[in-house]
Amino acid sequence: MDSTTQQQRQGMTPPRPPKIDRFIDGAGAADGGTIACRVVLDDGSVLELGLDARMPKGKAQRRVFIGAGYSTIHGARILERGSLEEQNVIVAIRDYLDRTCGFIRREAVLGAEASTLDDRDCADMMDVVLMKQIAER
Repeated sequence: MDSTTQQQRQGMTPPRPPKIDRFIDGAGAADGGTIACRVVLDDGSVLELGLDARMPKGKAQRRVFIGAGYSTIHGARILERGSLEEQNVIVAIRDYLDRTCGFIRREAVLGAEASTLDDRDCADMMDVVLMKQIAER
């Protein structure tokens, strides 16, 4: 029995995933792949989140973090892979992408070879690129 089922049987409801209202900004680090962004949630609070992908980590070792713009900065918390909290962050990202991005344009930018894109292609798609990478960790 998973933890959600146990909590429901005990009368405890797990927290609902946050809802991302809008993207503020984001960046990639020069460490081999860490990405981070700041978003505003529907309650008005700001959440910093990212994907710790420092070299030489393989895809299976990448971890979602929250609380700071880089995983080793004070206040950052790396989420346990597969945890309810990590799942809620991924659900929130996917929901944001589904609500704000046209499928055809999103897939065209994400499917393009990075070396063929320039600032005009990606300036308003940074949120899509960053959040899609985190969601697909």
